[in-house]
Amino acid sequence: MDFEPDIPRANAALLSKSGPSKGSKTWLLSVSSDIFLNDERHISLAPVSAGEAAQKAIARLHPYGDTFELEVLGKAQIWVNGFIANSKILKDGDVIEFCDHGPITLLKIYQEETSLSKTLQEIILDISTYLKFSRKPLSRRLMIALRMACRAIFFESSVLSKITAIVF
Repeated sequence: MDFEPDIPRANAALLSKSGPSKGSKTWLLSVSSDIFLNDERHISLAPVSAGEAAQKAIARLHPYGDTFELEVLGKAQIWVNGFIANSKILKDGDVIEFCDHGPITLLKIYQEETSLSKTLQEIILDISTYLKFSRKPLSRRLMIALRMACRAIFFESSVLSKITAIVF
């Protein structure tokens, strides 16, 4: 979805952990936003509007202090931390699964001093969160978690984290 370039983004993103958009970040906006899920299983955001576009939204995010409130729209089924949700105040690290065919995402709220590269601790937390909340069979979750670990260590982490992971 296209949106006004003058709407600032928030210091938060949905990190895609599954599906074709795995590894991508969807930056959240600092205003209430509709969430859309396209046929290719990618999510996108646009400021709340009336009309035909709003009818296709599956959920809405509202800024709520330093975090966001998720409001599920229509008959969409969205899980937060493994539980079906209608409305939920989100916190950093919450796992959100958009419908049966949508991606599993992790809400990451960045502080101004936060580095965008991952530490080893964040990598382990991401993997344990995925293992805990994914609804896939255990054997499949373990294979995906191993791929996630390798990808994160070699492509998403800081140099210091890479050296630590290789040495230890």
